[in-house]
Amino acid sequence: MILEFSIENYKSFRERQTFSLVPDEGKSEASNHLISVGDKYTLLRSAVLYGANASGKSNFIKALEALRSLVLLPADRGPRERFAQYAPFQFNDRTVGAPTIFSLDFLLNGIRYTYSVSISAVAVLKESLYFYPQGREAKLFVRTDQTYEFGDYLKGQRSVVAELTNANQLFLSKGAGNNIAQLIDVYRFFSESLLVIPFDDVRHETFYLNLIAERILKAKKNDLFLRNFTALLKSFDTGILDFRVEELENPGPNSKYDILT
Repeated sequence: MILEFSIENYKSFRERQTFSLVPDEGKSEASNHLISVGDKYTLLRSAVLYGANASGKSNFIKALEALRSLVLLPADRGPRERFAQYAPFQFNDRTVGAPTIFSLDFLLNGIRYTYSVSISAVAVLKESLYFYPQGREAKLFVRTDQTYEFGDYLKGQRSVVAELTNANQLFLSKGAGNNIAQLIDVYRFFSESLLVIPFDDVRHETFYLNLIAERILKAKKNDLFLRNFTALLKSFDTGILDFRVEELENPGPNSKYDILT
């Protein structure tokens, strides 16, 4: 579960911007819009981004996906292979060659983690992972270029893995791939729990539409997902009372299914 996400010097975001699901102390929120996680955290159930065209909404989603894909990059990247995720703000001499920075605060098994990474076009400049096992900040690792500091909580062959990590590879990803238990859990958060659906991207949209259609096709009559999906369609006041999904005999390059109402 995300607590906060920060971006700096990425596409249209020149200065540091932070998106937070932590409610402001000075503002009252309806109780049904809040969710408690254990006895330590109260968060917003949802949030909405809105604004004028070209105000940065799409770039925010792309930034979150960029961080996710950065963590999930293959571990066999060649030396000085460029980061596709490096996209500095282009309209300022100070930022055009400066690092792109991402930072994510999230909950994993009820414990808060903070992962931050700063990249140039071809190298990881800074990378850090902290967590709060007793409610207090504890270091797992801090990296500056190819120099590492490790906290006592991080077990395993950490120094060996650091030696194996190229300048353009993340220690988080490399460590997870080399069986450092704490890093495997964090890596799985990015791969399995952090789902980014940029619906302005046709490829992603098609993928998720096919995924939903396949889920519906396999659902039994009283399946909870199917009931909820049907209720959602009716709530749009489309006049649709029922539907079915059929797999196409000759699917096109995008859609594999047809939805009949």
